[in-house]
Amino acid sequence: MSAGEQWSPIQFGKAFGTFILSRRKEKADGQMKSAKVTWVNATDNTPKTVQENDIENLVWIDGGRRSEIRLVLKGGELLRFIGFPVKDEPTIKKFFESIDKEISRVEMQTNGTNCGKFEFEGDKNLTFMQKGKFVFELATDDIQNCHLPGVGKSAKTDCEIRFHEDDSLTTERDELVEMRVYFPNDVEEEAGDGEEVKPLAETFRQQILDRVDVGDMGQDQAVVEWPKTVGTFRVPNGRFQVEMFMNAMRLHGESSDYKILYKNIEKLFLLRQPGGYYFFIISLEVPLRRGQQRYKHLIWRLKDEMHEAKLNLSEELLAGKFMGKLDKRMEMEVPKLVSVITMHLTEIKVHTDESKSDSKFVSISGLPCLRCDMNNDSGFLYPLVRQFIFAYKPTIFVQYQVTFHFSLSS
Repeated sequence: MSAGEQWSPIQFGKAFGTFILSRRKEKADGQMKSAKVTWVNATDNTPKTVQENDIENLVWIDGGRRSEIRLVLKGGELLRFIGFPVKDEPTIKKFFESIDKEISRVEMQTNGTNCGKFEFEGDKNLTFMQKGKFVFELATDDIQNCHLPGVGKSAKTDCEIRFHEDDSLTTERDELVEMRVYFPNDVEEEAGDGEEVKPLAETFRQQILDRVDVGDMGQDQAVVEWPKTVGTFRVPNGRFQVEMFMNAMRLHGESSDYKILYKNIEKLFLLRQPGGYYFFIISLEVPLRRGQQRYKHLIWRLKDEMHEAKLNLSEELLAGKFMGKLDKRMEMEVPKLVSVITMHLTEIKVHTDESKSDSKFVSISGLPCLRCDMNNDSGFLYPLVRQFIFAYKPTIFVQYQVTFHFSLSS
């Protein structure tokens, strides 16, 4: 048989192209060549091909002039092709029936409703349905994080989903980066005997995190864990338990989790402030996102007190990769302990006000900083060797080499 029908333009992911249904045909040796589905990118002609034997399930979603075909492959991968005219449904159905593939039909909800039910399809797909009709779906691979952003009662009813941002998108295109879901507080998950009843928002968040696995750092156990008692984060504001792995660190709070890859860290600073505290500043290449806010510089306010850390590292790693500079058990002041371990795990130098190569300024009070205000916010100004740093809100770095003029006023 000859090649089947084709449609264009059809959307797959964020790109458009041509959708082709190729029928079975007889080869020269008399054997049958299997049917296949092919989508060809209109921009670079890159094909996406699916053989008939790889198709596990088929769904036609009636969306009028932009109907959709959903292909679920063996292994759980989901492919969505959008843009088919509704009049072509019989043609497409006939093709798949000819290769013994049944295609089910789902209607799309078009009445503007925003109340429905989330359903997980394996670990790869999350579908929002309303009275048996399709509303929208999310691929779990597109989800970056999920947390409970509210305070008090709203912490039990709201769940915020954040998505990976595509740096390659131009400013002319819009991109969904965040979605907030509301769960009525009068509905809770059913619990068994002796189990705690959890709000649906918390259960939903945990189900997403189990699939997205934001805490997976490439190993089962953290190298070191820092309890909330060692310090408080000023930026972003909150108390976090910090877990440090070989390639990344994780901030775990009551309502939100964050993963920071070490390769995303640009600079590290340990700066003394009045009152027996230190600012440990983590400067990122890609800002951390929390709601509508973006944080390029994280500030961890550490207590200047003794603390013992236990490192989950083998003797081979301690002697080899870390050349004996770290131990299984380490005890010293919290600021120094955090900076030493972080420096060796990230392989990034920690700049300190005690180093003459980083800071030479000492105030009349014997401190490396000056208390001052920026607009209406109070903080500390650190005149370092190569730059000013204002901490903590907003955190600003000012390089001397790009500064044209200084002025002092009394």
